[in-house]
Amino acid sequence: MDGYSSATFHQKKDNQEPTMTVLYNQHSSMHGEYGSTSWNSRRCYIQDAKNFLCQLKYSGRDKHTTFPIKDAI
Repeated sequence: MDGYSSATFHQKKDNQEPTMTVLYNQHSSMHGEYGSTSWNSRRCYIQDAKNFLCQLKYSGRDKHTTFPIKDAI
C-alpha cells in the first residue's frame, strides 16, 4: 500500500508502461485500472482503446467486471 499521495503515485507510475493500478476502500471493495501508455504529471488525456477500468471485489465478495473506455474527455 502506497497511501493516498498523488506525488507518491506519480513517482511510481510516471514514465512506466503498461501499468495496473489497484485501489482498495474501507468497504472491502477493490477496483483497478489498466493503462497501456505511461502516466505523467501533465494535465492531459490520452485516448487508448486498450485501457480499461475494472471491479475486482465488492463488499468483500469477488465481482469481476470490466469497463472499457469509450471516449476520452
